[in-house]
Amino acid sequence: MNKMVPSIILTIFIVNVIGHIGYASATWHVKWYEIDRSSHEFKKFLGSENWSVGSFNKNWGHGTLYDDAKDYVGFIATSTIYSDGKNYTFELYNVDDEATLFLDGKEILHTLSRKSVDIYIPKGEHTLEIKYIETCCKASIGFSTNESLFIKKQFNNA
Repeated sequence: MNKMVPSIILTIFIVNVIGHIGYASATWHVKWYEIDRSSHEFKKFLGSENWSVGSFNKNWGHGTLYDDAKDYVGFIATSTIYSDGKNYTFELYNVDDEATLFLDGKEILHTLSRKSVDIYIPKGEHTLEIKYIETCCKASIGFSTNESLFIKKQFNNA
């Protein structure tokens, strides 16, 4: 019986470790668009990709951003987050040229006015969206927040 105790402990340890290896379910669904030169509105759809990170720092320099597009291009990226019902800080940094962050469809941060926001998010599942616009020349964007927001959780409706 004593030999079973270490094996049970090892089994519990393995289950816990394996269960947490891939716990971060962060995926940004990124849709790329041409940007209208005068209105800066999203126009022609160029394509899409997925980024499997929560926080990111993208720097294209003077290269192409998507396909052969360099200037007047942008993306709309969406991801699901899971709040424990507390305050979280979101930061947009190294943004060239402009970015806006939305939580459940409501604008919470725009890089022309400020770079970070600390906001209470009620417990449950929510949607983040980033709209990024690159008009000319150098291109970059960074996004940072607490990575625990991207860990999928089950919430009771009670």
